[in-house]
Amino acid sequence: MPDKQKKKNLPAGTADSQWALFLEWLNQARDSHKDLDTLLEELRELNVALLDEKEQKLRVSYFERTVEQLLQQCFPNLPDADRIKVQLWKGNAYETFGEWDKALAAYQQVLASGGSGEFAALKSEALVWIGHIQLMQSHARDALRAYEQSLELAKQCGDKKAEANAYHGLAYYHFEHGELGKAIAHWEKALEIAEKLNQTELIAKFTTNLGVAANVQGKWEKALAYYGESLSQVERINDWRGLAETYHNMAMTYADANRWAEAGAYYEKSYRLAKKAGDVRLQALVKLNRVELHMAIGDSRVAEALCNQALRAFVQLDDHLGEADAYKFLGMVNTQKHEWNVAKAHFEKSIQLTRRFKNPLCEAEAHFEFGRMWRKKGRPKSAVKQFEKALALFKQVSAEKEIARVKQEIASLG
Repeated sequence: MPDKQKKKNLPAGTADSQWALFLEWLNQARDSHKDLDTLLEELRELNVALLDEKEQKLRVSYFERTVEQLLQQCFPNLPDADRIKVQLWKGNAYETFGEWDKALAAYQQVLASGGSGEFAALKSEALVWIGHIQLMQSHARDALRAYEQSLELAKQCGDKKAEANAYHGLAYYHFEHGELGKAIAHWEKALEIAEKLNQTELIAKFTTNLGVAANVQGKWEKALAYYGESLSQVERINDWRGLAETYHNMAMTYADANRWAEAGAYYEKSYRLAKKAGDVRLQALVKLNRVELHMAIGDSRVAEALCNQALRAFVQLDDHLGEADAYKFLGMVNTQKHEWNVAKAHFEKSIQLTRRFKNPLCEAEAHFEFGRMWRKKGRPKSAVKQFEKALALFKQVSAEKEIARVKQEIASLG
């Protein structure tokens, strides 16, 4: 029997049969006369549908091989500008898959393309993505430099969409460093530009982030109003990743307001869409934030399992602040189980990471939960010490609801 026939008879789910499906898609693509953007989006969806995050090496390998063959067979004579767009698209796909080193390499190739003044808008976009990854990896100075260079390029070439994205990057930087006023100002500037351009995807993204900022300020109804505006935008354009992010943020706001049923429903929606989009980091974030739901019903076993799954993902991604958040939640689970020494070690690890990578909001949350651990253990002086540290940090980021909550805890121990 010829090798080709053997492969056709392989059971579904084997590596060879999966690759055969990619080859079948390539054959259809070659005869479809569809444009490049449409085919690239089809390929991304196929890659996610056929291979999950447990098959990461296969996912990346098949993705790379299929893109290469697609370009060779269907678009052998692409203009330079389109080739750079493909490189940028590859970087975005790698970022979604959690392959951050490969994403950075793809974006660097965009920056190296053409002369110094050529393809400025594409280079500006690449710099924003470089900044995002560097910020997630806690390389704050490099991230800020990338965002500033992106804004400079966007203004030089007069591309307003690129300018809006650069302001978004700067807002993200200031938000992560607890500079909420600066973050909001940059997101409002980005939103103003996006609305003038009638860019639905950008309007949704920036509106969602203004909702996140409102949530940190404890303005839950305002946050939910922003998310509602964002949903109406992302649903129009079938932006699954954007929809997953918005659902996730809505769930977090409902959880902060102790509205557990709504939180659980939106976390579930977010997780399904994050898997559909192939977003590894968002899946980990949803798992981690669902921990509070299981703790609320006393299911510490599932809560701890979700923490550990998220922690493994963040370590693999080299996402230090995600790792810090996972340790904080592990400390909370161990507190619920009265495993005091283990909880203490986890809180200390979380605080160490948040302090090292300069995230005052996350550090404040870790100190607060550490204080609650000491209170439950019957050590009021140790609890107050942690609450006072949390209070100073929450004041730094103007988290009004959290400030009130910490003051209430301190007063109860007075």
